[in-house]
Amino acid sequence: MAQAIESDPKHSKLKDPQNFFKHGNVGRKEKAKREAVSHLPSLTDFFLADNATTFNRLFMMSSPLMDMFIFRYSLTFPESGISLKTLEMKLVGGGHDLETLADINRIDFYELVASYAIANLREHRSKFI
Repeated sequence: MAQAIESDPKHSKLKDPQNFFKHGNVGRKEKAKREAVSHLPSLTDFFLADNATTFNRLFMMSSPLMDMFIFRYSLTFPESGISLKTLEMKLVGGGHDLETLADINRIDFYELVASYAIANLREHRSKFI
């Protein structure tokens, strides 16, 4: 099928979505100037958060890393409406201010939150074992 698409110019548009997701290219080879989509970190974070929450809903499971990412996303973009209340309660109970957590860099955030996320997940899984 791929060879048929490559050999027939009128079918070459079928490869546009694949090329976009692989390379971020918009446009055709025939054009003199190819355009590219600029990198939007907040949009990338949105897609990753959506994928992690969808995975959680589909498979009824998560990982500490996924939970930490979703939690950081919820602090960075509170208008998203996403929240992990159990993780929030553990951090607040541990004496951490959520607004302060939203302002620290990612490395420090993950180092601080990792132990809480792992404990939270272990506690959640132990209820089902």
